[in-house]
Amino acid sequence: YALEIPVAVSLEGRHAAHEVVVHMSERKQTFTFNLPARPTRVDIDPQFDLFRELAIAETPPAFTELFGANELVVVLPHQAPATLRQAWKAFARDLAHMGPERVEQVWDRELDELPADKAVAVLGWRNRFADQLQRELARLHINFAPEHVRVGPGQTAKERHAFAWVIRHGSGAANAYPRALITADLAMALPGLGRKLPHYHKYSYLAFEGEEPQNRLKGRWPVTDSPMSRVFAEGTPRAALAPQSALIDPVSPFDVGRMMQTVRFLSDTKLQGRGLGALQLERAADYIAGAFKDAGLEPGGDKGSYFQTFSAADENGRPTQLKNVIGVIPGRHPTLGEQNLVFGAHYDHLGLGWPDVRKQNRGKIHHGADDNASGVAVLLELARVLAGNWQPDRDIVFVAFSGEEAGRLGSKHYVSHAHQHPVERSIGMLNLDTVGRLFDRKLMVLGAESASEWPHIFRGIGFVTGVQSAMVSEPLDASDQISFHEVGVPAVQLFSGAHADYHRPTDTADKIDAAGLIKVAEVSRQVLEYLAGRQAPMTSQLDGRSKTQTRIGSRKVSFGSIPDFTYQGSGYRLDGVVADSPAERAGMTRGDIVLAIDDESISGIRDFSKVLKTLQLGQEIQITYRRGSEQLRVRAILDSK
Repeated sequence: YALEIPVAVSLEGRHAAHEVVVHMSERKQTFTFNLPARPTRVDIDPQFDLFRELAIAETPPAFTELFGANELVVVLPHQAPATLRQAWKAFARDLAHMGPERVEQVWDRELDELPADKAVAVLGWRNRFADQLQRELARLHINFAPEHVRVGPGQTAKERHAFAWVIRHGSGAANAYPRALITADLAMALPGLGRKLPHYHKYSYLAFEGEEPQNRLKGRWPVTDSPMSRVFAEGTPRAALAPQSALIDPVSPFDVGRMMQTVRFLSDTKLQGRGLGALQLERAADYIAGAFKDAGLEPGGDKGSYFQTFSAADENGRPTQLKNVIGVIPGRHPTLGEQNLVFGAHYDHLGLGWPDVRKQNRGKIHHGADDNASGVAVLLELARVLAGNWQPDRDIVFVAFSGEEAGRLGSKHYVSHAHQHPVERSIGMLNLDTVGRLFDRKLMVLGAESASEWPHIFRGIGFVTGVQSAMVSEPLDASDQISFHEVGVPAVQLFSGAHADYHRPTDTADKIDAAGLIKVAEVSRQVLEYLAGRQAPMTSQLDGRSKTQTRIGSRKVSFGSIPDFTYQGSGYRLDGVVADSPAERAGMTRGDIVLAIDDESISGIRDFSKVLKTLQLGQEIQITYRRGSEQLRVRAILDSK
């Protein structure tokens, strides 16, 4: 049953009477709905919370509530070893600088019980209140064992790890206060934890490893007691709703035939895979510059040209010249016009198989239709549609980057040599990379944590266009947006998803979702138009990110799994497997969640990749994984990459 109710503050279900009663305080009305059977679950407003203020119980507890508290009581562990006691006192001072208005430090022996009307942070495993907090956390399916902590299916050792959990004590908006349990066994880890914790303010639980703590686990508790829901039969899922239609259904200005023409040209055999230093890469650059000129973009390169030229080394170490291709739609606002917004996509690929090639594919043409002829096609189509009909407030800088596959060479050069449109004046950057196979999936957004506005921007665009997006929380070092992160510019990558043809000769134009290119183009236009006229700058969340976004060596082996980038739980979930790969031969399939390789726990995609980079061709590994509610183990022998 779908009921349109303007305002709801509470509801009750008369299970035995087959009734649902909705109370609305603003209108001082009560509605009773008679049902043909006993209700098992009632949900009000499950999709449109964007347009109303959420009740506190509809949001998961997060550390931001602790940092924003009026009063925070920090409870220190008097039975901890002396070095840890001193470290906890210093950490408590760090907490005091994270935002609370008033902070009181007390030793646990000075309290009979935790205050019920203030925010509380309990520090240390040896704290006399740690057991109480662990019992409260057990309601959220956390298991505390002597040597490890299990959150859901994932297990993390206590040794050399720092943990932080936050829950709420009390109920309702007026008397719900955050309570945190923060633990560590290394005194040397606490200064780093004090620096990093504010950057994870939106999460409910965290785990960090080592003396200079590296994040290994993060997540948010599920919302289980919203005042807008009532569950009368335990385990009843939310009813499936009809697909949400767009608020507007405009006639698209984008020409899918033109975009596919670009994809076919760039991925044609004649361009030999657009490898670094090849003449065919020059042809691709000339094609893009011609399209910028035909669209009416002003040249943004060196000496009044569309090209920004720089030197690099090719596969054999020989010097070669590469070109970023740059075109500009000038901003017209008297003050905002001094700022710029960068819109980019890389146009190079792997040529005949360098630098990232599978042994059996060396010497074959890697066409690169999805990666990244698709992104360039959308970039050029936006240039054509926008340049002649739009006068933005800020400069819109269109950049086709070269050398991305060899380590983001083009975008690194751009951020260091953007003299006409310096990155110090960039409000943000939108990167298109591998956007050609959307089909019926959500459009993925990588790097949305770089500014607090990104998730809200894409959520709003989803309501307007009907194109839904998924924020990828895994900190990946994937594409050219990272070069902008490293100089402090909020940037995101649009990505349609991983597939078995990635970095293989089979990434060809016939597999591109042409209709999906229209969706990516519309989302991109909405982002550009919003940011071009936004008065305030983005709220950057990039402090310290450049240290964590460096590449971690190269990988010589292949497991043959396709990652599910939208998965946000603990572990590494498969979106599929490559045919005749170790993953397929081991019997693994889409939906399996890898929890460990040998003795190394896996908390996400980055952990999985890091472990593979330590392994050798032909090495046998044991994989612990979850399929449904069952935990399984299997052995696999790794192939050459």
